[in-house]
Amino acid sequence: MSSDDAKPSRPEITISSTTENPPAFLDLLTQAFLTDPAYTFFLHRVPWYLRPAALYHLFGQNLIACSVRRHGSSKATFYAASTEPNSSSNCISSPQSCAVILHPGMDVLDLGIGGWWKMLCGGALKAFWYAGFNLIPRYVKHFESQTIRAKKATFAKGETYYYMWHIATDAAHRGKGLAPALIREVQERAQSEGKALWTEASSPMSRVVYAKCGFVDVRVEGLKGSKGGEFRLGVGVVDESGERAGGEGAVGVPVFPMVWWPEGYVKGGERK
Repeated sequence: MSSDDAKPSRPEITISSTTENPPAFLDLLTQAFLTDPAYTFFLHRVPWYLRPAALYHLFGQNLIACSVRRHGSSKATFYAASTEPNSSSNCISSPQSCAVILHPGMDVLDLGIGGWWKMLCGGALKAFWYAGFNLIPRYVKHFESQTIRAKKATFAKGETYYYMWHIATDAAHRGKGLAPALIREVQERAQSEGKALWTEASSPMSRVVYAKCGFVDVRVEGLKGSKGGEFRLGVGVVDESGERAGGEGAVGVPVFPMVWWPEGYVKGGERK
């Protein structure tokens, strides 16, 4: 095979991380999840022309919630990836791909008084004005309750794990292996501690990426709207894209709980 026929090599990827709230993540996450079916469901009552602003302010609060310190420790690590040369110094400030990873034992809604005050000062009222004040009850009813059941069926009581809460890649930089590189970085950290890595896939594309990175579907019988292990958001209210629907089309948004197991894993977190 001649050199002209050789496949071009992928660019070198630089990965950086921080436990502080990275402002640049906000635009990237908003852009990436604007058409995500799960977030479309959560915002399906918001007029289409207000959804970008609603999602922007919602992710702003999400990032604040993840950056709150609890029990003397950081709740999450924010990872960024880039293919730009010499990007280690500005990878966090100009990410091409990013991931928000909750540490074992940490909960998004565990904020404490100081955390709720920080969110209030950071624009929580504006976020709820755009997204609706029933957003949290809707989140708990349709999403949190289902994931709790799936996790209880997967892990031993009291077992902790890493949670890949959000991962996103800029549309102009997809196909470069950025998201898999971030996932591998987190998996190496989880492997060193013997911890599993949990996530939920809310789009076919993300489910394929996670499966290629070693994640497997969690099969839990009895989840709402389940047709093979997934659970569904907004059954009877929205279609698979998350938009309002009625009748037979209101099948809800499929969400697939997925888990990656470290080598030598035994349920309960004890290594072989």
